[in-house]
Amino acid sequence: MQEEREVAVVGANTAPLGTLHIYWLFSRNQIEFILTEIETLTTSGENVPDRARYIDEALPLIDLETHFGLEGQWQTPADKYIVTKTTDPKGELVKIIIPAAHPLRMKKLSFATTPAPGSALKKNEEHILGAFFQDNETLLVVPDLQTIVKFMKM
Repeated sequence: MQEEREVAVVGANTAPLGTLHIYWLFSRNQIEFILTEIETLTTSGENVPDRARYIDEALPLIDLETHFGLEGQWQTPADKYIVTKTTDPKGELVKIIIPAAHPLRMKKLSFATTPAPGSALKKNEEHILGAFFQDNETLLVVPDLQTIVKFMKM
């Protein structure tokens, strides 16, 4: 019997794009932990993310809405911070923290989707692995965390 894979889905902190509600989609393996509080360490410079303390590390804090040009629309303060894992171009493990204002839900990868011809994101659209319609009002976007890490000056 084949095991059904799980994915994590979290609503983007933005107003709908037309009739589409945007959700970020992550694999279960990418999620390490969910925090409710963080200490932010502010940095400066273009494409240099702020950092946040996690255990004994200062991890990059990457706001996907800002990265993809969705900021300033329906912004609710984040009350959760998702510690995610990916690899850098050398294949080394990298952890990043993604703020979330909406609940993260685990789902079996058995729900019906249709590939979307585009993501409707305003910038950095090449930093996604794919976009899928779940229904006429839901767009699931799979951010390419590895490419985002490479793009950011870590």
